[in-house]
Amino acid sequence: MVRKGEDVAEEVGEARTTPVYRGPSSVFEPCEHFMDPYTWHGPNKPLLQGHYSVKVQSTESVHMVVDGCYQKHMDAASWTKGLDLQAPRPHIMAGTFSSVNFRNVIVSRAMAWTLVASLPLSEQQSSSFERQAVLLNLMVQRIFWDTSGMMGFLPTVPPRKSLECPSCKVNKTIHGIGLAQLDKFSNWRCKPSNNLIQCFQQLYEDTSSHNETNLGSQGAVILDAWLNIFSSHRFPTTTRVPLTAARLAEKHIGIHAQLTAAKSMHAVSPNSSIPHNVFANVCKTEEGKMYSARIPVQHPISDILLVVIFNFPWLVAHIPTLEYIYGRHFRHVLYCAESTMDFQKLYASRFPANPVNFMEIPHRAGYWSYDCMAAAIRTGYQVAGYLQISDDVILNVWNLHGLPRGMPWFQANLRVAHIDRKVVPDLWVNKGWWPWMLFCGQPAAVRVYERLRVLRAMPGIGERVTTFLQNLHTVTDCDRCLTYEASDIFYVPAKIASDFTFFSDIFSQTQVFLEIAIPTILTGLAKDTGIYRMRGSYLWFQDRLRYSDVYTQFDHFYHAWKFSKFSDPDQAKFFCNEVLSRIDGDLLAHKTTNASHDP
Repeated sequence: MVRKGEDVAEEVGEARTTPVYRGPSSVFEPCEHFMDPYTWHGPNKPLLQGHYSVKVQSTESVHMVVDGCYQKHMDAASWTKGLDLQAPRPHIMAGTFSSVNFRNVIVSRAMAWTLVASLPLSEQQSSSFERQAVLLNLMVQRIFWDTSGMMGFLPTVPPRKSLECPSCKVNKTIHGIGLAQLDKFSNWRCKPSNNLIQCFQQLYEDTSSHNETNLGSQGAVILDAWLNIFSSHRFPTTTRVPLTAARLAEKHIGIHAQLTAAKSMHAVSPNSSIPHNVFANVCKTEEGKMYSARIPVQHPISDILLVVIFNFPWLVAHIPTLEYIYGRHFRHVLYCAESTMDFQKLYASRFPANPVNFMEIPHRAGYWSYDCMAAAIRTGYQVAGYLQISDDVILNVWNLHGLPRGMPWFQANLRVAHIDRKVVPDLWVNKGWWPWMLFCGQPAAVRVYERLRVLRAMPGIGERVTTFLQNLHTVTDCDRCLTYEASDIFYVPAKIASDFTFFSDIFSQTQVFLEIAIPTILTGLAKDTGIYRMRGSYLWFQDRLRYSDVYTQFDHFYHAWKFSKFSDPDQAKFFCNEVLSRIDGDLLAHKTTNASHDP
């Protein structure tokens, strides 16, 4: 069968994606998603982390603007800094309610029926009126489950003229209704023969007959008039998709991630078991004494999502160390490993007061770790770019501030390999490079090249692939050549992020090893002259004993540094004096610089 170009494009990552909330609560709290957890909950309350699946976004979506998110314990400064406008735009689907009201909604014409939830049911503002409004809100949400649509949420920062928070009020009223009432809405089913508007009428009749939904006399008249408008077919209505067990399970299908809003400052709550300085027992010497910059006023780097890769599941135990090193510099950090179970066991259950962003990707011990970058991009952070590093990279963050955000970054070296060669030079001193001789090396290079050749002839995407191959040819001066090199650190700017995911899917589907895929994709997208070359060192095997001679503070990175080696006093002293002291020094400089701008 000949497949259409649009089908191929969707297969390799062209569809818009979004994080879909899947628990642990049956009610999604958008303010918990967009607000710093310490600001939102207060310093002494338990923190909840949302579980999400990254999925293709429905074309029939309703988007609600989340306003307010103000609570009594907040002051103006914490409220302003606590709101994370760069967080991914989340969605919910069948099986999940939301606490947000329908005051500011963006809908398509086919979804206009949902606006009934924004209608005033009474001119009197009272507790009974609030309950009626919430009941109507929940009815609309429940009927929405019988569509293929998703509900999305957008943050906003309106001028706050008072301390009142309308969305907080709705939130409290929803929980005041009780889980038993929510369960009744969840368990209700519409008759198979009914269309969407008839389902709405049936839901109201079924629940009001048992006094479970009392909208008042005026509310009932308004609802009846509204439903009559749509029953008369003067407005198109989205097609009903009956709710089934399979559809309720759909929100659990996809890339699994645990997300939390960015911390406005790196200050864990007092009941956290992570000390402020995890190096307190390591950096004991006077030379390694830290500056008083552990809590920066602002994160120096807030426009880049840092993606940290763990090749093996047990390495997630190093998250506290990496959080102290990089979590204070980068406002947004996403950790990626193969097992959510290991993350829960080795980090989340041990440090519940300091939630972090985590994504589960089956990258085969790092062979396809670029899948983490593609998934991070699909999550939808509103940033200038995405920087991926392996967990054993030392990142000299003080040298990153001036790097061009609009160009991809890669290391200085780049090697060329003809896909028909059975052996290519090693990255170290061996005769041949071992990954090239595996299924993910030369055989995969042949597969991906043939795949690109086929896609080049496809309508709609052929021009894109042609440009990619032309750029690759310009760099390699070869028609059947790819590039390869150590790829433990690279950066993808937002302006080519969609192109990266497109080609990343092609390379991943053909099982191309990361150190072939990453440099080849970057070269095909930006040519050699369009890539910023980062200064840094790669040491292999016994050469790593020369770390003190090779590492320099003027580079951007160093690889490889094993954080498990802190039991060696010499390595511990080196890291404290040469790296950590400069990280803290850079934080101190930015703390001083930003202090006058603190709201």
